[in-house]
Amino acid sequence: MLLLAGCSASPKRAEPNAAEIALFEARQTSLSRIDAWKLSGRLSIDDGSDGGSGRLQWTVAGPVYDLSFRGALGKGAWQLHIEPGMAELRKADGSVVLADSAEQLVVSELGWSIPVPALRWWVLGLTAPGPVRGLELDEMGRAERFEQFGWQVSYNRYDDESGHDIPARLDATYDERRVKLAIASWQEQRHDETRP
Repeated sequence: MLLLAGCSASPKRAEPNAAEIALFEARQTSLSRIDAWKLSGRLSIDDGSDGGSGRLQWTVAGPVYDLSFRGALGKGAWQLHIEPGMAELRKADGSVVLADSAEQLVVSELGWSIPVPALRWWVLGLTAPGPVRGLELDEMGRAERFEQFGWQVSYNRYDDESGHDIPARLDATYDERRVKLAIASWQEQRHDETRP
């Protein structure tokens, strides 16, 4: 049933009206001011021939990100620490990979790029700084889909988390590449609470 629902063509919405755009811009302004938060959920990454999924914990404290992933039955675990000018990946086998940026590190490990800095915006239902195409909004000014940096980003529902409407699910695709995140919980935090 869910498979059929996902395959059915949804009617294309009209261009956002002035009221929806104003609500979206107000959301963008309000949520972009929150620079310390923590989320937990399930992450799935697939390039059409290989992929994996598991539980993700992600904390943000300004420009510093910490992501901790654990695959099914503890397989494929990793921890990623990102700060300006440096990204560090610690694998389950104890090995450490360093790079100048998260993008370089992800490309070296996956062979293809994931816009990690943009994901920090996308998980909040926001567009990242930079050009955006095809923005579609609901009547409450929340993003339903858009294209950014070549990625098609869509949301199927929002939940009230800590007084903010946060996407319950993010789906981002680029050709055969797909990143899906189902957010179980999201909390705004103080900087001293964001250490994993």
